[in-house]
Amino acid sequence: MGVKSMSRIQLGILGVLITLLAGLSLASTASAECQFFPGLKSRFDNINNMTGACMGLLEKSEGPYEEFKTFQVLPGDSLPVTAEGHTAKGTGAVVLESEVGSTLSGEEAKVALELKTNLGPASADLVNVVEPKSKESCHTEGDAAGVVLVKGEYRVVFTSFEPLEIGLLFLFSEVTVICGKLKIKITAPILGHINPGTKGAEVTSFGLGVHCKGKGKQALTSYFNTEGKAIEKQLLSVNFGLGKENGCQEVKEELTISTSKMVEIFW
Repeated sequence: MGVKSMSRIQLGILGVLITLLAGLSLASTASAECQFFPGLKSRFDNINNMTGACMGLLEKSEGPYEEFKTFQVLPGDSLPVTAEGHTAKGTGAVVLESEVGSTLSGEEAKVALELKTNLGPASADLVNVVEPKSKESCHTEGDAAGVVLVKGEYRVVFTSFEPLEIGLLFLFSEVTVICGKLKIKITAPILGHINPGTKGAEVTSFGLGVHCKGKGKQALTSYFNTEGKAIEKQLLSVNFGLGKENGCQEVKEELTISTSKMVEIFW
């Protein structure tokens, strides 16, 4: 029976079915795109052309927006997931530098994360660290010579909306690094760029870049909180004995962070 021969009642029923199917498709798409986003309600209309249906799903969701998961494991697995990475060994693989040019240099950087939601425990372990001028080996209090160990917390944050990009904010209590008679104070935060690969892909690794854009100038110094508000001047500070200065952490090569389980990164 062709469309021309359909009765008005039949055409009406067909129209209702088409509308219902379109609505289900939209809801499914919105759910897939929104389910794991942090609570940036005020920004959603401008992110990836998200629709009003997307905002509606968030408004009806349970729990605070901060609980939306950036890292999601596959069915049958569970969080947390351990994630670790390190640079290749080499002179100057990692450098801490102040505005006036005071530096610490290390041969290797190791990073460990416990992936939970958008935040969790984190540590950075710098190996064979020296103060280049004195050639003194450096270490954090209680650690072996050459080892600078920093423990704290990571948070996954948006660093840009157009294009959409995410970063890793590393927060930690003030750290004292001892290089012979010199004591250096390092104060958080450090903000790096996450390279998640293909959006929504199942992966066992992702990239992490931490770079400078000049003496004492971190490449990334601002991010957006879960309400879409810009949080600016997130500056690492160092004190080489001359008072506090802005500092910068440079890791020359992008770290490949490998995960203990396959994960999807939603951003």
